[in-house]
Amino acid sequence: MAKVTIELVYNYQNRQLLGAQFWSRHDIAQAANTISVMIQNQNTIDDLAYVDMFFPAEF
Repeated sequence: MAKVTIELVYNYQNRQLLGAQFWSRHDIAQAANTISVMIQNQNTIDDLAYVDMFFPAEF
C-alpha cells in the first residue's frame, strides 16, 4: 500500500480551504478534483471531514 500525502492551505480565521498539494505514486486525480470543487465552492476544512474519498486497492 502506498502513502498519499495531502497538504492543505486554509484561512485560519474562517477555516475556508484555499489550496492543496498531493503526493503519491498512484493516480489521485479524483481526490484533487474533489478538493478543487470544494475550493471553488468556498467550503471549509470542517466540510472536508464529511467527504468520503475512494482510493482503489493496489493489485
